[in-house]
Amino acid sequence: MKNSRLFLYLFILGLMHSCTPEKKEEFTIDYGYSYVPLAIGQVIFYQVDSIIYDDFTGGIDTISFQQKEELSASFVDGTARKAFRIEISERLNDTSAWRIVRREVRLRTGLRYETQEDNVREIRLVFPVEENKRWDANALNAANKQEYEYESVHGFFEFGNLQFDSSLHVIQRDEENLIERFYTEERYASGKGLIYRKDINLRTKLNGEIEKGFVYTKYFLRSTP
Repeated sequence: MKNSRLFLYLFILGLMHSCTPEKKEEFTIDYGYSYVPLAIGQVIFYQVDSIIYDDFTGGIDTISFQQKEELSASFVDGTARKAFRIEISERLNDTSAWRIVRREVRLRTGLRYETQEDNVREIRLVFPVEENKRWDANALNAANKQEYEYESVHGFFEFGNLQFDSSLHVIQRDEENLIERFYTEERYASGKGLIYRKDINLRTKLNGEIEKGFVYTKYFLRSTP
């Protein structure tokens, strides 16, 4: 009798254990907000190099300078969203004075990262970040559709002596024919923001010789804090 009761007790315990719901694994989505770390007081320094092909003189000019982007203030825009004012300054070298050349407005929502210059809004990134995701960068303005695409997300990127463990690679434009080449890309690093931009706009002869245009490269130097 005792053995029967013991068997019944163990049988009930087994049923209770089998009916106990398993603990679900926690799953969180990395939306990619860290690629746009907007905060008042943040300052980012860049080096900018441009190669310009002049079809009138046939000459090739190289222009290099430094650029500084400073998040100077925040405000609530007309749609009740928090936005940031950015002052963009330039100087020729480490010993020359900074000169403000323009101002921008930037904001990040749960779905996208927007920039605004001269009242023209552009969607630079969309969230969550996903490889091969595409969007119309001009969906908020009157310009023609311009499709951006994530070429890669959360990938390693190295440029010069700088290395970034987690970055986004955005292709903004990639068009080519027999006499023209248009290509624009940007890269963003987690915790840093924009770290690299290349813009190619060239017109060539049929033999491939460049007639006019430019190659523009902008890359991250340092940031504070």
